[in-house]
Amino acid sequence: MNWSMPSRNVGRQRDLSRAKILGSSSRWRSSVKSHREVFLEPLNPSQDVLLIQHHGEFLIVSVSPVVEGLDFTLGDILADAILNSLRSSEQPLVVIDLAGVEIFGSMFLTVMLRCWKTCVTRGGMMVLCGVGSRVRELLKIVRLDVLWPIYQDREEAMTALSAD
Repeated sequence: MNWSMPSRNVGRQRDLSRAKILGSSSRWRSSVKSHREVFLEPLNPSQDVLLIQHHGEFLIVSVSPVVEGLDFTLGDILADAILNSLRSSEQPLVVIDLAGVEIFGSMFLTVMLRCWKTCVTRGGMMVLCGVGSRVRELLKIVRLDVLWPIYQDREEAMTALSAD
């Protein structure tokens, strides 16, 4: 399957920087395209897992369905990519976009918990959007649906974060 996440612009292109986390290989190569773009790529190119976009005060993390089958050992790599992007914000406002993801396991729940903890300790917030019925049920079972506000789409999530 050759799946690639579409890049959605959430505003002006010049305010946008991206980091892509690709593939499920445990061998990674980092390449810096400019001071605002960092790409972590497997040595054998595969499918996109995350697309991280900075837009003004927001950090938008788009998660692809590839996360459903990732090896548990890649959790630290995913978390570090998101956390490194969070560290540049004094009060990070994070939107995790799960549109298209049917379900995921404990590895990605751990990644989201680490990101949430970093946001909260820095005075920020993290919300979810595009949550499907199976993911919503999973969050309810592990009682994380009360921890993270859930919105229909990115725009609604960003509007809610701006209002707080």
